[in-house]
Amino acid sequence: MAGERLGISMGPHKCWAEEGGGVHVFAVALYSLMKQENYPRLQETFRDFLLKKVRSGEPAAGLLKQLYGGFTLP
Repeated sequence: MAGERLGISMGPHKCWAEEGGGVHVFAVALYSLMKQENYPRLQETFRDFLLKKVRSGEPAAGLLKQLYGGFTLP
């Protein structure tokens, strides 16, 4: 997201699909959740955000598929 703000990002699709080693499905889901919640808010660290999502069960298999299937570039 910082790369997007600076205008130097290669784009999430390209980066995750070509250089992510298969992490692109999880990356899309996590990226989408972060955008939906306007991360970072209230100075929440990435670690705390990720732990909160994992503990809540949000990145479950069904949601991963749904978020990946509905992902479009901003």
